[in-house]
Amino acid sequence: MSENIVARIDATFENTLQLGAEVGAVTHIEKSKILCNTTEYWNSHPQLVSKEGYLYVYTDYKQVDNEDVPGMKVGDGTSYLIDMPFMDAPLDAHVADSVKHITDAERTFWNNKVRCFVDPENEENLVFSTTE
Repeated sequence: MSENIVARIDATFENTLQLGAEVGAVTHIEKSKILCNTTEYWNSHPQLVSKEGYLYVYTDYKQVDNEDVPGMKVGDGTSYLIDMPFMDAPLDAHVADSVKHITDAERTFWNNKVRCFVDPENEENLVFSTTE
């Protein structure tokens, strides 16, 4: 049986790409830090205040098909890491919001476009109707 080894990865990188004006407003950080560890490790440090510009990678954030999928948080320099949302949280909330995507009027219109029922006078007939 092999021994588990936990290592802190500390990387520094610099932006070497010159972005053109067509990209629009771009914020970049000249030097950043990326820290990786498990959810258990990060959660065992509840008083850890995130550092601005740091990326905190949770190496086992989710499981998909029995595989670890990492998740990230971006440090703001003021919040406890444990309290910060993961980068995918706003997107997941938006996708799960079934009300936000269409209005009640649109939903009613689409739900009432076609109605089907078995003819009560002849059960071999299926009736399609656009009225209620």
